This record gives sequence, structure tokens and C-alpha cells, in this order.
Amino acid sequence: MIAYPAHFEQDPDHPHLWGVTIPCLDGRPDGAATCGTGLDEARRMAREQVEIWLCIHSDKGQEFPKPGPLPDEPGWELVRPSLRVWIALMLKALRKARGWSQVEAARRLGITQPVYAKMEDPRKANPTLATLDRVARAFEVDLALEVA
Repeated sequence: MIAYPAHFEQDPDHPHLWGVTIPCLDGRPDGAATCGTGLDEARRMAREQVEIWLCIHSDKGQEFPKPGPLPDEPGWELVRPSLRVWIALMLKALRKARGWSQVEAARRLGITQPVYAKMEDPRKANPTLATLDRVARAFEVDLALEVA
């Protein structure tokens, strides 16, 4: 799964506020930024930011921004999209790489097109393990769970 380095920094004047910068997302030197009240909320907001950027790139038919290296300095962490979002985006990318319509992909999976479309929607995707197994067979790919 793709992961982006993000810098988390506590505001010295307001210790409950945390700022986050994700330099790889938009090509600008300062990158994308978000914040949160507390480190946990800042992490959730960073994940949302990554998911939004990935969805925008997917919708525009663009490649995902390339992650940079994780600096070996305090405050840097990798931010990954949720599994739900990542699966939806990868399924769409696999289908498009094969030149299939959603109707064709659904036919190969033995489901209807509306059900398949839901699997490609990051807001609605929630395939079962059995469905993911059928996806792997239909698209002739190996699915692996990576523990990070």
C-alpha cells in the first residue's frame, strides 16, 4: 500500500494543536497541510488529506503522487490511506489497465454493474474477503496483506 511521509509538529504556543505537512502530495515545496487538536486527530486529518488527493488523481485519470523518502528526523511518520479507499482505487486502476468497462468487470466477477460500481467508490467500498478472492481470480492478480 502506498504511504506518504508527513511531518507532525506541535504548536509551541498552543500545545493542543498539531500541524501536519505532507510534502509529496501537490508538488509545491510546502506540500499539502492540515492540522488537528491533538496528535490523534492530526493523524486522522492527514489520512483524510492523503485519501482526498488520491481520489482526485484517480478521478482525473492521473498517476498517484510519488511518495518521497521518510526523513530520519523527529516528527516524521508515514501516512497511508484506509484499506477501504485503497482497495477501491486499486480496483478501478486494475480495471482501467485492462481496458474493461464496469459492466465487463462485473460480468467477470459474477455480480451486477451497480454492485461493482459500489466497490470502486471509495466512500462505499466494503468488499468481503470472498469478493476480494473473486477479484484476484478475475483480474489474475495476487492479493497480499502487508503488515507494516
